Amino acid sequence: MNSAGTPLTKADLAIAHICSLWPEARGEFRAFSAKLGDNGFPFDLDFLVRCLAGVATGSVLLEGSFLRTPAETLQKGWARLQPALEHLVGVLRHEALVSSPRDLPTTTMLIPATVYLARQGGRFPSEAIRRRFIRWMFLAALWARYSGSAETKLQQDVALVANGDPDPVPELEAAILRERGRVVLEEGDLDRATVISAVAYLVRIVARHRNARDWFTGVHVYDRATGRSAGGERHHVFPKKILEQAGMTDTRRINAVANRVLLTRKPPLEIRKSSPADYLPHVHETQPDALRAQSVPLDPELWEPENFLDFLAARRGLLAEAANEFIASWLPPKGADPHSEQYVRELIASGESDALEFKSSLRWDLTEQRVNKTVELMTIKSVAGFLNNDGGTLLIGVGDDGEPLGLQRDFETLSKKPDRDGFELHLQQLFIRTFGEATASSFLTVNFHQIDGRNICQVTVEPSDHPVYVEQKGQQAAFWLRVGNATRSLPINEAVRHIQTRWSGR
Repeated sequence: MNSAGTPLTKADLAIAHICSLWPEARGEFRAFSAKLGDNGFPFDLDFLVRCLAGVATGSVLLEGSFLRTPAETLQKGWARLQPALEHLVGVLRHEALVSSPRDLPTTTMLIPATVYLARQGGRFPSEAIRRRFIRWMFLAALWARYSGSAETKLQQDVALVANGDPDPVPELEAAILRERGRVVLEEGDLDRATVISAVAYLVRIVARHRNARDWFTGVHVYDRATGRSAGGERHHVFPKKILEQAGMTDTRRINAVANRVLLTRKPPLEIRKSSPADYLPHVHETQPDALRAQSVPLDPELWEPENFLDFLAARRGLLAEAANEFIASWLPPKGADPHSEQYVRELIASGESDALEFKSSLRWDLTEQRVNKTVELMTIKSVAGFLNNDGGTLLIGVGDDGEPLGLQRDFETLSKKPDRDGFELHLQQLFIRTFGEATASSFLTVNFHQIDGRNICQVTVEPSDHPVYVEQKGQQAAFWLRVGNATRSLPINEAVRHIQTRWSGR
């Protein structure tokens, strides 16, 4: 555009399109951005337009159907977007301890949550869902969910939150797990991580939650009351000059996250010239929790310049441990562990439902007193029914009346390993053959319990992010769905309608 050759983004063109239909839009966007800026979040117009597209159309793709969206729909979407984003900013500042977009590797991770809130009336439906969303946002930031094909992955996530599911977070997390293979941080992930890496952003947030203080003034690096950061100074635990004198010239090691801590201002000049062996004992004595809050090893031998590499390794381990504990802390509290014996007893007592089914055995036919593949197939159909709906729990070894029958007859049918390990291996292989390894590992969890001295197998099924079919030899693949307290195969027309409703846009 123009003689200077200024490049235009999709968002620029989208804003121009919006203003052609709604001339006051740009002014409203800027005024709202300035309002949020007073609270530390002056979102740019690109971000606001992506959010508006998601709220108004359920898609963040600024083309096609978006360009055909009438002004009235955009204005209604904007009216829903503003209170949702204001609420999210409040949650970020006072609960997540994120004071501004500068605390995040990208603001893209906030778009799905904004779209979700706007479609839920501007508030999270419950504390548990709010905490799960916060956890997911930190995971999305840590594992660079929106690096690479950012628009494609963002569209997938927005489609999940825009379909009306009151709790889409399990599916959002499953997408990260499928992409990355794990969500637990390891010590090696911090090796030579810079202060602008994704893990560095999380390290700083974790320090705030651990009530980190400036080592020399005692001031907290984050003011929870105002929701603002008081500390951005990144101090080298081992100053550069000390390391250079010790022969360390690897600047990536020197500047690594594991050698940096948060302070509210630059430390005294003498500290910047001192070995940690000289100044950390005083910090530890005068502020006992200051080192722990920022995951600094307390072994004085590691504070010696000649042990710098050992210090880095030890601190990387502590930082990873603190980060994993922090991520886990956002899981909503539960009255009973869903994998505990007490929880399973309560499930059995509640009886079968749309989210719970009992199976007397996996492969032993109690009527004909033999191994029967048809019995095994019934288990597969039940799991498929849960996958295609809202998930659920299957208890194997429990009769229809809730009596714990155990798995001993099933164990005895396994010639190589007639025990619980053999049963689990057989069950997992059955799931992998039927549903594929990705689905089996992402959405199915197997646990065992002793109920009244009998082994019970618990299969916890999360909702699948794609339609799941069951194939039988010589027959057409069937689509099974949990309906009430029964699992049934849907005719083609009903299956298509359910799929279009549940997975539209994914």
